[in-house]
Amino acid sequence: MNYIVFDLEWNQTINQNNKNKTDLLQFEIIEVGAVMLDEDFNEISRYSSLIKPVLHRKIHPIIKEITKITDEDLQTERDFKTVISEFFQWCGKDYILCTYGNQDLMELQNNLEYHGINTMELGVQWSYPMMYIDVQKIFGLAKNENNEQYSLESAVIQLNLVQDKEFHRALEDAVYTGQILAKLKRDLISGNYSLDHYRIPENQQEEKEIKISGHKEFISMGYENKEQLLEQPYLYVTRCVICDKKCRKKIKWFTDNSKYTCISVCPEHGIMEGTIHVKQNRIRNVYYAIRKVSLINNEELENIIVKKENIKEKRRQKRQREKNKKIL
Repeated sequence: MNYIVFDLEWNQTINQNNKNKTDLLQFEIIEVGAVMLDEDFNEISRYSSLIKPVLHRKIHPIIKEITKITDEDLQTERDFKTVISEFFQWCGKDYILCTYGNQDLMELQNNLEYHGINTMELGVQWSYPMMYIDVQKIFGLAKNENNEQYSLESAVIQLNLVQDKEFHRALEDAVYTGQILAKLKRDLISGNYSLDHYRIPENQQEEKEIKISGHKEFISMGYENKEQLLEQPYLYVTRCVICDKKCRKKIKWFTDNSKYTCISVCPEHGIMEGTIHVKQNRIRNVYYAIRKVSLINNEELENIIVKKENIKEKRRQKRQREKNKKIL
């Protein structure tokens, strides 16, 4: 299996009041760059091409300043479908996609959908939900900072990589990302694949829980609103990440307004943390949920208990303030 490390540059409308264009496609891809690495992370090949835009035809001043790409540079370039077909042919058959962050993969699929391109027609055998490697996330894990998002330039500097290329061009950024990937520990990479959330299940029959990188992850189908989504009882079921048996709740689901959390116990394998994040798929205008279940230790359990108590206390104080206002 090869690693396809890719990066995209995109344009957006200059006129922010033009909602019709923005609603159709907020970011239009104008450049694709990629490097192909073998199983030992040695570079095999490179791919690079500019793309002539059809929707946002004038380069946004900020995009021009960052990338140095001009309107003139794109006038004689090929269209998106031609370039992306060539790109996928270059990728071959046996590979996993790698990006720095999750937005490039999302925007690639967004542009494919806008242009009406079915990947199957191009011979691309993507399975859904799709797994990929988020180099930015894994670099953060290597630094023992799960929630820290290091910029590409910051990661390059911290790894003492040779800075002989400009940033913010697709091929150059892909090369840097590939070099970062090669520096990371192999078990850290293989143990921390990411699950793409662009394509969500059409119905409950398509929903499935996947064991990935030591935890279980579940993506729900879409619902018209958050209330309808959160009414679904099956959403709150947690199963052991090892034996798949239904776990007993130790701490019922609670929310800090950014996510829902619970603690469950498997008698055989220990304590599990369950989290639910509610997301909006703006393309289909529906709400869906991402549920994760992970094994945790006693220290992590204590932190969650403290967090719940803090939330409870803040809410109590808020109710008291509201009560005092009524009295006054």
